[in-house]
Amino acid sequence: MVHALLPRLVSVPPPGSASTSFIVPSGGASLGRRASSTIHIDNPRVSALQCLVRFRSSTGSWCLEDRGSNSTRVNGVAVGCGISKTLQHGDVILCGKTSKYRFELERPEITFWRTCPWSPKNRCRSIGAMEHRSKGAKS
Repeated sequence: MVHALLPRLVSVPPPGSASTSFIVPSGGASLGRRASSTIHIDNPRVSALQCLVRFRSSTGSWCLEDRGSNSTRVNGVAVGCGISKTLQHGDVILCGKTSKYRFELERPEITFWRTCPWSPKNRCRSIGAMEHRSKGAKS
C-alpha cells in the first residue's frame, strides 16, 4: 500500500546526544526489547513487544497499539495494553518511562521527468511538487 506521507519515528535523546530517524515500513513497525523488533530498544524497562505502529486503512490514519506490560504513553497520556491510539504528526511516544520517539509525517521528495517542449533535451526535472522552469533556464 502506498501512503501519500512518509511516516518516521525520530528518537528524542537526552540533551547533547544525536537523534536517530527510523522510516516506518508500509506494513508497520514494532518497538520493543525483542531483537527482531523493527526498532530494537535495549532497555529493561521496555517490554519485549512494547507497541506497534501501523496504518489503519479503515480510517486512513496511523495508529499506535500498546502491546506491552510496561507503560506506553502518547503525549504523556497512558495508552493501555491492547488499546489503539491514532497518531498525529509531532506526537511523542514514551516507551517504558525512558525511551522517547517523535512520530512525524513528511512528504517524500520525488524526482520525476516530464516532457518540456522548451527544454533543449525536451525534458525537465521536477522535485516534489511540480515546478516550472522558464524557457532558457539551465537544468
